[in-house]
Amino acid sequence: PRAEPKAAPKTAPAAARNYTVKAGDTLTTIARRHGVTVAALEAANPSVRDRPLPVGKTLTIPAR
Repeated sequence: PRAEPKAAPKTAPAAARNYTVKAGDTLTTIARRHGVTVAALEAANPSVRDRPLPVGKTLTIPAR
């Protein structure tokens, strides 16, 4: 008898995580570093604007 193909294992979706702003960070560099878009980063952090990011501020990095 012919074996049925096995389904690919499902991976859990990535969860949102936090990031603490460091000196010199911009939304663009943070987004690139974490593999998300600037728009997604802004949507997850509506109170934050790119100029200047307050050092020590905790941002939410959305799931990819």
